[in-house]
Amino acid sequence: MNDITMLIQGNLTEDAIKFYIENYKNVPVIVSTWYETNDWICEYNLPKNFTLIINKQPSNNVNSRAHLQIQSTLYGLTEIKTEFVIKLRGDEYYSNLEYVVNLINEYPKHITTNSVFARKFKDFNWHVSDHLIAGLTSNLHLMFAVTDAPKNISLNPEQLLTTTFLQNKYGLDFINSTEPETIMKENFIIFDVNYLKPYKIVSNSDKKIWLNNFNNQENNCIISVEEMFYKD
Repeated sequence: MNDITMLIQGNLTEDAIKFYIENYKNVPVIVSTWYETNDWICEYNLPKNFTLIINKQPSNNVNSRAHLQIQSTLYGLTEIKTEFVIKLRGDEYYSNLEYVVNLINEYPKHITTNSVFARKFKDFNWHVSDHLIAGLTSNLHLMFAVTDAPKNISLNPEQLLTTTFLQNKYGLDFINSTEPETIMKENFIIFDVNYLKPYKIVSNSDKKIWLNNFNNQENNCIISVEEMFYKD
């Protein structure tokens, strides 16, 4: 995993941190979290390839679900020196990240995400997963620079990140594009999360945890950008 940093952001769980310590010893890892809820990590014996960034948790804003993810990611991105990054949540873990690295090598200018809650365009437009996001560090900076995010569509966190990236790359005109399929294919890769077993996936809003048994179809998730535009 040369020239790639792993960025673990947000609230942490000890099982996730232990997993990454045990399985990723030869790659730089940045952990970006909050002092108020995760101060225990300060006393944790992190190995030398891990860098800890712990900040005061910001106050709530209009889109608080996205706000904390955005801020903890941005704090981490500022410390990354490598050309590429794999952003992960601190309460989840994934194996076989070499599969993600291979996709980055094959599609270096795309943003790569897994299938967890990625949606068909007709149901939720501009909606990729935010559980794992990988690609050029510069592209993730664009994705999380949300100050001027589009205001004229209803946004959940996944749409907010997708539309922010596309706005920062293309300007606001992309929202009214007659060729959204082309735009998505030129900028995103979506893959089946089950290539990354063993894993732990968490949905805080649904209070669910999946250990190696996430079913894309049951959760109405797509496994490719092409499937995003399939006709029923």
